This record gives sequence, structure tokens and C-alpha cells, in this order.
Amino acid sequence: MAEVFGISDEQARKCCVFIGDSPNDASMFAHYPWSVGVANVKKYLDRFEAHPRFVTQQACGAGFVELINFLLDNEHE
Repeated sequence: MAEVFGISDEQARKCCVFIGDSPNDASMFAHYPWSVGVANVKKYLDRFEAHPRFVTQQACGAGFVELINFLLDNEHE
């Protein structure tokens, strides 16, 4: 983020959302306060040391779309 966008890690943790779907995303779920797992992540939660803060209703790509729609619908709040 710093190299490409000039955003420090501290800034990114305040303004960026991380979205993931598998056990290898656990470290990012722990790192970002605004972390989201798409619904298919539920089957792996017993393998995670850190869980996403939110989980979408939809799985895979539809879960990503669900998050984007939520963010767009709530962008002024």
C-alpha cells in the first residue's frame, strides 16, 4: 500500500477493508479491523486463529459483490 498508493500500514488499517475466503487469510483478518470473510469461509473457521469481523451471506464472488453493494449503499454514513 505504501509503495503503490502512498498509504501507510497505520492509515490502511483505518480506511481499508480486507476480504478473504480461506485459512491463509487469517493473518489479514487479524491485522485489519475491517475484515470480511465471504460465506464459504465458515467451513474453515475452526482452522483460524483469527476470524473475520464480518461474514457475508453469499459465498465466493457473490460474497464479494455483496460487500461492494453494502459499501456503496452506505458510503455516506
